[in-house]
Amino acid sequence: MPAESEEKVSELARKSGVISDTKELTTVRIATVIEKMKYDTPSITVQAGKKVKLLFSNPDSMPHNILLVNPGKADEVAMAALNLGAKGFDFAFVPPSKEIIWASKLLNHDEEQIILFKAPSKPGDYPYVCTFPGHHILMRGTLSVKN
Repeated sequence: MPAESEEKVSELARKSGVISDTKELTTVRIATVIEKMKYDTPSITVQAGKKVKLLFSNPDSMPHNILLVNPGKADEVAMAALNLGAKGFDFAFVPPSKEIIWASKLLNHDEEQIILFKAPSKPGDYPYVCTFPGHHILMRGTLSVKN
């Protein structure tokens, strides 16, 4: 493959946000920003009830996760994760909570995870947040669900 083509493939592989949207599936990518304690994608819009494939990537040296929670519940869930204390690593800093729609595992440097889910059926703005201690203040985004 010519170098120019390889660069284009590599650039596409690093693209974040909605990277594909078909009738059956919306594919999105969210990555952490190195040394910034934030996600590279502050918001994503999807159709209510649609299947979504999330490619979550952590190029940062710190561990990070990503949780989708019910509207207005990011701080509550983050504080519950903090209250796990030393046991937090055993739970990937994902606390037991009915407010969590889905959660990733805790990713270390250069790890990735694919999360398949169905977008909430109720339109609204659903926050996603990193619940590793102290990260929730900056590491947030919004999944906007539309009809």
